[in-house]
Amino acid sequence: EDRQRLDDQRAVVRDAIGDPAAFEKCSARHRLRFLDKLLRTQRFKRAQTYELQSMGIVLGDALAEALDLKWAIVEDHHGRDPALLLPGTTVLLFPLTMISKRLEDNQMVDIVALFTAVLDQFEAIRAEAV
Repeated sequence: EDRQRLDDQRAVVRDAIGDPAAFEKCSARHRLRFLDKLLRTQRFKRAQTYELQSMGIVLGDALAEALDLKWAIVEDHHGRDPALLLPGTTVLLFPLTMISKRLEDNQMVDIVALFTAVLDQFEAIRAEAV
């Protein structure tokens, strides 16, 4: 059920880009260019939380690939959410809302800058955690 949720959200992004075959063929990190295009063309509006969070899942895939993280489901009193786990630690990263919250706060989102900033921050956290 949780895997299906992630796959369904990836499909939202794949279908929105208009070239599903290209999306499927490229690496997770290269899918950032599709996220960039969706953001630049404002394909999804601020109120489209599910769609924006779907973009967060695709961003999470790129982060997982770059940082060797694994998807996990975290459950708390608010519900169940996907997170990225640094294996062998309790360090979690929640990419689901990284895009949606910024847009809801009327912030511009530069997906490459966001990706790079998270990489840098996470590498620092990893160095302290391991």
